[in-house]
Amino acid sequence: MQQNITILRNRVNELGVAEPIVQQQGADRVVVQLPGVQDTARAKDILGRTATLEIRMVNDDPGALEAGASAARCRSAAISSPSAAASRCWCGGRSC
Repeated sequence: MQQNITILRNRVNELGVAEPIVQQQGADRVVVQLPGVQDTARAKDILGRTATLEIRMVNDDPGALEAGASAARCRSAAISSPSAAASRCWCGGRSC
């Protein structure tokens, strides 16, 4: 419940309301009071948004971080000097 309240407070901050009230009421309710808000439709839209979940693949193999940094350096070198980078960029026994 506390996480929901925090999310709602962050969303209320987008409205720029002075002294909003976001508090828990009972076991499963949250009260949101937005004094002075005229555009209630916009407020409801912002508060009712669906969250976005971002998923990223993680490679936790030993040495993965170093290999990634090496590959990034090679890609950077390839942008500035493609022919020189092609002859010297290798990542773990393979070309980057």
